Amino acid sequence: MNLLSGSNWCERRVFLISAEKDKAVQQAMSQLHEVLEVQKKTVEQLHAARKSVRLTKLALKSSKRHTLNERMSRPTEGLQEVALAAKAGIDSQFIDAEGDSTSVQPVSDGQGSDPHSRSATRASAALTAAARPSSLTYIATYRPLANFTLPLSPANIAVVVIAYNRHLYLDRALKSVFRSHPGGRQFPIYVSQDGPNEQVSEVVRRYGARPLIHPRKTLHFGPETPAFLKTTPGYAYLSVHYGWALATLFNDPAQYAGVIILEEDIEVAPDFFGYFTATAPLLAQDSSLLCISAFNDNGQPQYASDPAALYRSDFFPGLGWLLSRSLWQEIGPKWPNEHGFWDDWLREPPQRRGRTSIRPEMSRTSTFGQTGTSKSQFYTKYLARIQLGSIPVQWSARNVSFLIKSEYDAAFARQLAAAPIVSLHEAKKVGQAGAVRVLYANKKELAGFCSQLGIMDDLKAGVPRTAYRGVITLRINGRLVFLAPSYAVDQDITKALDKK
Repeated sequence: MNLLSGSNWCERRVFLISAEKDKAVQQAMSQLHEVLEVQKKTVEQLHAARKSVRLTKLALKSSKRHTLNERMSRPTEGLQEVALAAKAGIDSQFIDAEGDSTSVQPVSDGQGSDPHSRSATRASAALTAAARPSSLTYIATYRPLANFTLPLSPANIAVVVIAYNRHLYLDRALKSVFRSHPGGRQFPIYVSQDGPNEQVSEVVRRYGARPLIHPRKTLHFGPETPAFLKTTPGYAYLSVHYGWALATLFNDPAQYAGVIILEEDIEVAPDFFGYFTATAPLLAQDSSLLCISAFNDNGQPQYASDPAALYRSDFFPGLGWLLSRSLWQEIGPKWPNEHGFWDDWLREPPQRRGRTSIRPEMSRTSTFGQTGTSKSQFYTKYLARIQLGSIPVQWSARNVSFLIKSEYDAAFARQLAAAPIVSLHEAKKVGQAGAVRVLYANKKELAGFCSQLGIMDDLKAGVPRTAYRGVITLRINGRLVFLAPSYAVDQDITKALDKK
């Protein structure tokens, strides 16, 4: 009896082990099929990308050949063009009909070089260039990106986390990003390291992010460099790294339509990716938009409580923002690099060109970077208090077309006109309903209001943080409060508009 029982037990055990093995094999086969399917889609994408690049090259060759024929009929103009390029220090290339290139490099202006020799060499290069046969076409080394028409959809938007040497910060940031990530081929995640760092690389590998390593080089500042930048060169290195990372991604064979930029000290909200999925198409629909941002500079909990509220802002927020390929085509060639302070540079009129950003009321990003390039500037007093949105919004079910300029401006004007004018003290009272306006007469009075409220009072190119048409919108005790100018402005509150 005991032997029989033992036999039955053995048979049952063998059966269970066999079933477990069959299940494991089935799971492995299923995973293999998934991997093969992903590889198949990747190959298809690469083929499509190569085909698109070939078509673009053919169109470029045809266009440049026609341009060259016109230029060669006017050789003086061609010579002047190349000579000006050499004078400006632009690397030049001549592309033949087969796509092969010959470089004409500018002469170094390093110390000890003879200016007469430099001029003679540049003139010789210019003469050589002008004498090239008509089968060659002159273009600048900085090649404009092809104007691809990929939609701003999740699969066509890359996310890059800018990192340097804070591996513990990066671990916290990537944990947040991958926790909120929708999975699959949507929003491919890159980490761009500013130079090699094994601790940083190990974190990148652990999360499975796609690595980029910027070849960091020592910057040498000239006498014209501001003293502050010389003593705090991190801003220059950061700007150089930003420009390199963006150029690398927008030149990637994947032909990304947009890039979301984060940093190694930024966490994201649970609905971060849903927010960008819903708002990204606005960049293609409204040319008055600069970017989509996930950050609210005045996102302290006492001033931001509606998780679904979105606004237009004349102030570029940064700290988690999406730019399109077309914007990079525009600003990439003049990126500030070693001049630093890329964010303030982007806020200047020549770059922003009157365009606005989309921002949420409840911030979808928050920074924990108490140590870093900015040396805790504003962190303890302002940034640490900004609340990360923790209530997910079903963005796919929401219509965000109200943010289009024509519709938004009309509604905004009606809302302001309907809001009664009150004092700041009255606006802060608890239990009051309905939107109100608090007027300021000049930037000094606005700064006083900001000080009372505990929000940042600085202006960038004359624009207050989060302001739209000079109006800062806060939600105090559940009701909207508009800090609005008592005079007519466009965007810069230091320049009153003529009432005529």
